[in-house]
Amino acid sequence: TLTDNNTVTSNTGILSSAGQFTAANSEYLSSADNAAVSMGDIDFTIAAWVYADSLAGGGAANAIVGKWGATPTAQDYLIYFDGSAAQFTVCLNNASGTVNCAAAGSSLTTSTWYYVVAWYDAAADLIWIQVNNGTAVSAAHTGGARDTAQDFELGRYNSTGYWNGRIDEVGVWKRTLSSTER
Repeated sequence: TLTDNNTVTSNTGILSSAGQFTAANSEYLSSADNAAVSMGDIDFTIAAWVYADSLAGGGAANAIVGKWGATPTAQDYLIYFDGSAAQFTVCLNNASGTVNCAAAGSSLTTSTWYYVVAWYDAAADLIWIQVNNGTAVSAAHTGGARDTAQDFELGRYNSTGYWNGRIDEVGVWKRTLSSTER
């Protein structure tokens, strides 16, 4: 169950309705840490359909989904749109506080639906991201994935970084999905 923070509304989605997030109103959905969204050093996959009404500048200013607080001890995983690089990015933090990221997509724009899938292969120590079933991009990530008590959030990270647009059909699996399943 997600908590509505600052009145997330709805709009037309990929399937039925999507959450409509307004960054200027600091809108996001959240859930206290729980077993369903805590990962640690296991295989997992997170997917979402996203549609940006506008995009902020660089870094993780356009957060989609994650458990990512202000300090390394409160950072697990984060999927966001990097406005500077115009790419979707997934980042993981390991037990030592080292963050690794992978980015995918090019020439991404507003007012377009994108299907973003990110996953972690714990045995291979790789994080992956794929946009619209395009080429999957990986990055090495040693030391496992951190599991903190940070809240699970859609549309925000670290009390900033708000999404401005729609997020729909978010899925979280505690395994890596096959290419057919993705």
